[in-house]
Formats: sequence, structure tokens, C-alpha cells
Amino acid sequence: MVEKDDLQALDEGKEEKKEKKEEKEKKELPPFEEAIKECERVEGLFSFYINREENKVLMEILPDQFDKLFLCSLTREASDGYYFDSGSMMWDFPFFFKRIGKRVQLIYKNVRFRADERSPIRKAIERGVSNSIMGSAKIESKPHPERKSILVDARGFFVQDIDLVTYSLNERIKAEYSFDEENSYIDFVKPYPQNVEIDVIIHFKSTKPKSVYTVADPRSFIHRYHYSLSVIPETSYRPRLGDDRVGHFLTMYQDYTDLTRETPYVRYVERWHLEKADPDAEISPPKKPIVFWLENTIPHEYREAVKEGILLWNKAFERIGFKDAIVVKEQPDDADWEAGDIRYNTVRWIVHPGGSYAVGPSRANPFTGEIYHADIRIGADMIRAAFGELEQFVDPVSMNPDDRGSFEKLLLNHQMGLALHAAFGWHIISAREGISPDHPKAKKYLHDYLVHLVAHEVGHTLGLRHNFKGSVLHPVDKLQDKELTREEGLTGSIMDYVPVNVAPEGIEQGDYWQTTLGPYDYWAIEYAYKPIDAETPEDELRELERIASKVSDPKLAYGTDEDAFPPPWGIDPTCNRWDLGEDMLEYHKKQIALAKELWEKIEDHFDRPGIRYQKIRRAFGYGLSQYRIAAMNVPK
Repeated sequence: MVEKDDLQALDEGKEEKKEKKEEKEKKELPPFEEAIKECERVEGLFSFYINREENKVLMEILPDQFDKLFLCSLTREASDGYYFDSGSMMWDFPFFFKRIGKRVQLIYKNVRFRADERSPIRKAIERGVSNSIMGSAKIESKPHPERKSILVDARGFFVQDIDLVTYSLNERIKAEYSFDEENSYIDFVKPYPQNVEIDVIIHFKSTKPKSVYTVADPRSFIHRYHYSLSVIPETSYRPRLGDDRVGHFLTMYQDYTDLTRETPYVRYVERWHLEKADPDAEISPPKKPIVFWLENTIPHEYREAVKEGILLWNKAFERIGFKDAIVVKEQPDDADWEAGDIRYNTVRWIVHPGGSYAVGPSRANPFTGEIYHADIRIGADMIRAAFGELEQFVDPVSMNPDDRGSFEKLLLNHQMGLALHAAFGWHIISAREGISPDHPKAKKYLHDYLVHLVAHEVGHTLGLRHNFKGSVLHPVDKLQDKELTREEGLTGSIMDYVPVNVAPEGIEQGDYWQTTLGPYDYWAIEYAYKPIDAETPEDELRELERIASKVSDPKLAYGTDEDAFPPPWGIDPTCNRWDLGEDMLEYHKKQIALAKELWEKIEDHFDRPGIRYQKIRRAFGYGLSQYRIAAMNVPK
């Protein structure tokens, strides 16, 4: 039983703590110069003061930097390699700093709803939708005596579980991980005049971990996140209105200026800012080309294929008057910049054990759709997968029932499905010709596979969406005609999910992979990038309508992700993943015949001394995968 005196003592203790807290809060902040004693200053868009011994990173914010919009771009640079991948471009958002008492908030500005600045409804938008606080930092000094700037503890902005890793793991796999703030810290700060690059180490821990073979001890893993803070560039860029007849990524917002409009949405094509150096010339280099850097992590033997896949798109830009719109450079081994720096567009080689991986995201200005950064990532295991040496995730006859149930999900993923088809094609070639991966034919097969893969991902960085109707371009019996396919492509678009093109037994082999642009790709680039003499986006509409009206040409057929799902969600029989040729049924009959051929050759080719049973089993599985793909597409 609690005595009255005990309760009184408890109340007095609480009151004493409250008084101490209030007394502490009343203490004056130290002068600016005192707060930065023994700190190293690094100067740029925002200046930082760093004391490594005390793990202290102070950020200086000038008076005119409050309530001003900047861009934040976030990348997961390093990961656990099991639950999350490395080098992953995450998201970007406009933000501003707001001072509230003794703290400064980093606030995500909601720009999804807009109105003309002169419209009264703009005030209603500001009250009707909310911004979001992404971080809050404690003020650590009095204002600078001259600059009137203040110092804040930068940890409050950047040292956090920004990607909601703990929530994701708890929800996905019931793994009880927590964010370990004590062992997380700001590792790197590099300010420049127009941007600041920040690396943060985030530690996660668990007392009830699950097995994770890619980390030293599953009770602990570390992520590295890269923040890029930059000014919003003011350029002569003019947004371009989108058209749903052509597939581009879009920057969208609802416009409340005119409530009688047919649609409240404004859709801007996401594209790079390309202008001719000589506007009067029929063909001219751009004032500023799109430059891709090959990161120094890419093995030397694959760099030429990667470069070829990137530069393939210059053919489309030449048709609309740009010469060398895209340029490729190689990052020196002693470069003083990291690939996460938004000043550089990169192609990166990453290690994600056991998984085929390739993505090509880009970042666009949230107000205009202007692309300002791209970062293509290719997993080293994409090479292993091409020769069927990747067991995890790509094994189509896994003994794990969850894996078997996710086969359809695997095929919705470009890199996983491409790896599966590459392995199927290689096993056919190997069984027919008895060659090994170091044979010249095998090297050519791998080279073209990489060219195709990179070109697809570069297409995304240029603003192009998938086009799953491209595969209906040619009759199935014309797919081995090299003269035809090298002119127009195996499909109408390299933005399709294009399977390996293996000739039926006894038929002369054409090209295994699409290594040229299709008719649709030229059209999509024309719509997004053709120079048009106009003052406003609306002034371009007449010419854009002329370009988009070509949609009736069968070679320009377009259907994207939401059209290509298996039934009952997808109903268009010409819009599918992993088919090739205008007659889908004929194509899948051919693939099943190839699968049967592979099975017939398994014993002769694979059942030899020194070959593991698992290799035979995988070869059988690659054949079986063709039945499953047919079963997914044919019901349409």
C-alpha cells in the first residue's frame, strides 16, 4: 500500500525535475564562435562545422535560407545485401527550413496541389493539404554576429530511419529490428556552391534476428544513406505536356486555378533539358549533353557493352536534330567524387548476392518534370544468371513453396525475367553446340545481352515507360531475318520485356537479343525531345498533337504495365510480358518445342562425369519455365 508521504515525495520529485528542466532551458545559448571551437569548417551551399572526436556535426543556416525551397535527393548507398539493395535511388522532394522556438524543422513541401499565385483559392490549398516534417534539429548557438546565421545539430535532420526499415521488416517478415540511434552517425559531408553531399551511417539491431547470410551477424547490420541537398535550378527549361498515347514518366499535379477544366491534372513529361548549340542547324550538338559516367566498379571486360547500350539512344536523337546528345565517360580510379553525387549521372556495378538486379531510375524537378540526375545500377549476378549459375530467386523449380508461388511476380520484374530467359537460351545453345562460357559465341551472346539490358534501363532514365505491345512487330517466322531485325528491331520497342530469340531446331539462327531501337522508341523520343518553337507548354500542343497522331501506325503500338497483367486484370491479348511476334500462340508453341528439345538433350549434354545433379535439375527447370510463361499469357 502506497503511503501519503510517499505520494508527496513522488510529487515533489516530479516538481524538482520540472524546475531543473525549465532552468536548463533558460540557459543562454553559447556564442557562435564558442559553439564551433575545435571544429573543422567546410563551406558551400550550407556550411558545416565538424568535430570527429565528439561526433559533432553542426550545420549553419543563413537567414535567407529559411522558408526557401531546396531539393533533397536520397540514395541508399550501402545495405545489408539481403533485405535491401545497395546503390538504390530512393526519392526526392522539395523542402524548406522553418524555425520554431529553439528548434529548426526540415519540412517536405506538398506540391501535388497548386493554383495560380494570383488566385484566391491558393490560400484554401495551403489550409486544405498538409506538408510533412521530415526532421527537427536543436539550435546550438546564438546567431553569428555578422551573418546572423545559426547553428543546428545536423543529426536531427539526417540521423534517422528515413527509409522506415524497421517498419518494413516487422511488417514483411516479422523481424524485430530497431533503429540504433546511439551507434548511427553522420560520416561524410561535402558542400559545394549549389549542393551538399552527406553520407549517414544507420545501424539496425535485433535480439530476435532471422537468418541473414549476407551479414557477419544477423543481430546487426548497417546501411549507408546519401543525402543530396541542392538549389532548385532556374533555367530556360520549358515543361512539355504529356499525352497518354505515348508512354513517358510524368510529373503530375492538380491545378485548382480553373475548376471548369475537363481534368484537374496537369501532366508534364519527365525529360532532360536539351537545346541545340546552333538552333538554325539541321543537326547540332546540344548546348549541354546528357553525360553518363561508368563507375570504376564496372569490370573492364563489360564496359564496352555498357557503353554501347547507352550510346544506342543517340540514333533517336539524331533523327530530331541532335548530334551526340548522350556522352559516356569513365570515372577514374582516383576520382574524388562518389556516384551518389547528383552532379554525376552514373552506371554502377553492385553486389546483391543471389539476385539478378538492374534498374534505371532518374530524378525530376517536382515543379517542371526536368530530369536532373540518373543512376543506373546493374547487379554483378546478372552475369552469373546469364549462364544459369544463379540459384537463388531464379530457380523455377524451387523446393520452397513460397518461391514457387512467386514465379509470376518474378516475371513482372524485368531483370529477374531477363536472367531467366538468358539462362534458358544459353542452355539451348550449350546443348546444341557443346560450347562453354569462354567460347567466342558465348562472349558475343553475353555482350549483346548486356547491350540490350543497359539500353532498356537507359530508356527509363530518358523518361520512357515500358511498352509491352512492341513485341507484335513481326511475324514469328520473320524473327530470324537479321536484315529485317537489325533495321527495325526484334520488337517495336526496346522498352518491352524482350525474351531471348532462339531459332527452332534446324532453322538458321538470327540475333539472340535486341540491340537496336525499335520504331516506337524513335517516336517516343521525338515526342519528348523534338525542339519546338514556342513560348509556353500550351503553344506546343499543335505540333505535339501531330506527333502523337501517328499512333495509328501498327509499328507504334503502345501498352504499358497496367495493360500487361495476366488475366483477369489484363485483357488485351497483344499486350504481354515475355512474348515475341505478332502471333502469341505461335510464339509459345515454339518456346515449348524448344523446352522439349532441351529436355531431350539433358542426358547427353549435362549427364557427364563431374557435372553436379543440381545443374541438370536447373536445366530441366528452365524448360519448365516456358510452360509457365505460356500458361500466364495464353488465357488472354
